[in-house]
Amino acid sequence: MSTKKTTTKTSTVTVAATRMAPEIPWPTLSVAELVEATAHLPEADTELVADIQANAIYDPLYVGYDAQGKPRLYDGRERLAAAAAAGFPDVPVTYRPVVRRERLSPHPKNVREDLDLNDTFIESLKVEGCRIPVLIQRLEGDVLQVNEGNRRWYGAEPAGLTHLPYAWEEHSEAEQFLGMISTAEHRADLSPRAKAQALFHAVEGGAGAKKAAAASGMSQKQVKAVAAVGASTTAQTVAPSWGFDDLELLHNLEQKDPDEAARIAAEHRDDPDEANWQLSRTLKKFDQREKAEAQRAELEKNKARIFLSDELGDNAEPLYRLWRTVEDEEEHAATCQGHAYVLVHPDADHYTAYCTNAVLFGHITEADQQTPASAAQTKADRNAVIDGNIDWDTATTDRRTWLRDLIGRPTHTKAQADHMTELITLAMLGGNTVLSEELTGNKTGPILADLLGQDEKTARAEVMRKAATRDPKRRPALMFAVLAAAYESKMDRKAWRTDSQRNPWVRAPAAAWLRELCERFGYKPRAIEASVRDGEPYQPHAEEPQTETVD
Repeated sequence: MSTKKTTTKTSTVTVAATRMAPEIPWPTLSVAELVEATAHLPEADTELVADIQANAIYDPLYVGYDAQGKPRLYDGRERLAAAAAAGFPDVPVTYRPVVRRERLSPHPKNVREDLDLNDTFIESLKVEGCRIPVLIQRLEGDVLQVNEGNRRWYGAEPAGLTHLPYAWEEHSEAEQFLGMISTAEHRADLSPRAKAQALFHAVEGGAGAKKAAAASGMSQKQVKAVAAVGASTTAQTVAPSWGFDDLELLHNLEQKDPDEAARIAAEHRDDPDEANWQLSRTLKKFDQREKAEAQRAELEKNKARIFLSDELGDNAEPLYRLWRTVEDEEEHAATCQGHAYVLVHPDADHYTAYCTNAVLFGHITEADQQTPASAAQTKADRNAVIDGNIDWDTATTDRRTWLRDLIGRPTHTKAQADHMTELITLAMLGGNTVLSEELTGNKTGPILADLLGQDEKTARAEVMRKAATRDPKRRPALMFAVLAAAYESKMDRKAWRTDSQRNPWVRAPAAAWLRELCERFGYKPRAIEASVRDGEPYQPHAEEPQTETVD
């Protein structure tokens, strides 16, 4: 088929107040071009001419194209003749048959118990229109009944759609119900990765962020991230097998270290889960380095002495180990010539206060010094703690992303809703200490905002105001979000520690929370989380991130 030469515009004709204007304007074609391509037009009806002059053309003309790319008019000859007589330069058109929504009647025995007209569905209709035709049948009394597509029919009104695409079918009542079952039973939803691929190609092909967001149910921010990924040759090599979240992480790492991003993509091309962990963990290390660099800038501004751990002598000690003789860091900085700040590990998120020679400056005696062996063990333990902290922080980021997705779903299964309701009920009736202690805590508010998809800096009252306007069916999820935020506020780094810094008051509720997520909602924990859940010690292995497989 040759390329179409006809230019399609968007209609800007105003519709009279007596008729609802469509939310999505119809495309338009030139009246002159359609008249030229249409043989034997009827004479213009004077009443129709007067009507469209007063109210514009409400029903679009159904057109298509022939093999030479010329327009063909399939329906609307009278309207075209009237438009030509009225001097209209163009007319609204549709490329598939449509019918006025008001002309249709929903099936009186529609078997859907819940139409689920959620915000995401309505927004997709507003932006994309109705993509799938409704199946209709003509009954006695010229009734046009919707046999399949009742949810689309009901959703069209709040979405502002005046017309729906349709196809005819003629079935008995029994066959209509079998059709409903067959359609629902054999519909295959896109997997998350397939959805990501489709969105990737749509953005690559020029789809706008608003339109792509409405079609996918994602935020415009996420869609823009996909657009940025589209410019990445590394991302394009793995896009067929990776999901959206994986590609977004890859893009974020590419901005910081293109070589490391390419290495991870090459090594884990066929293992998206492992790639996700590696990317998340590497980005977490960059975050920590950036925090350390920001602190270093302040230290340099204050003319502090700064060292790397390899630059220290045998008598250097961190101030936290000198607690018997050094009570205050500021006082030590003002009175001791050995005061300095040390980056003890390349991935540490802060510089640690040190005395560069604790023996010389009288904080300890030579007898108190560590032996070379004990000093080496202390360094190994310290490095293990830093690696473990990175693992814990990475797992926390992943877990909260998972929780945000769970809580933010437009609908939940009955089992999920029941679990949410049961947990919050047990917490309220049982006097849950975590909820009572952390409900109004400083950490809980920002976490709650994040879990509800809002900015962490949003005031608590505003977070709840926005959440309260949601669909009432989402109330179990909103109550669960409050409980989740309270527990997540307790999930700090001490939860995984089993050394001298262990804290059972943190570890116990963390373990209980992880058990609930795993057993009730199917959460798949990282190895560090599984160790906390199961009451086992965790041995960090920075080069071999651990992931537990849950059947």
